Amino acid sequence: MKTESKIINPLLHNNYTQLAKVYKMKKERFSEVIEPIRDYIKVEDPYRNTLKWKEIWTIVEFLGAPDPIDGIDPLYYNSITRLADLYRVDRRTFSKWIIPVKHKLKIENPDRFALTPREVSLIIDHLGHPG
Repeated sequence: MKTESKIINPLLHNNYTQLAKVYKMKKERFSEVIEPIRDYIKVEDPYRNTLKWKEIWTIVEFLGAPDPIDGIDPLYYNSITRLADLYRVDRRTFSKWIIPVKHKLKIENPDRFALTPREVSLIIDHLGHPG
């Protein structure tokens, strides 16, 4: 799967700190989120602090591109509460709407968990564009 992003520039965002800033996460939280793909990110030299382009795009493919999805910013609408507000429904109603795709999401506590852009895109694809 070829992932493209207009926001991420591999020349500028070539380390974990810069990528965490693009995804609007703290570095520690970013490290937790990408933990499942650590084995796919090949780091030959443990002292190397920059990422290669392939490693960057592996992370972007896993998290999803932070670019707007049909005018919806996935970095702002990164919670169930904000998405419910976008669709103009109660959080509980919205949670019921996403039950069919909930197994694809990594939601442990819906009140405090930030969704990745890929998960936001998945929800928007399932529900359709808010009217």
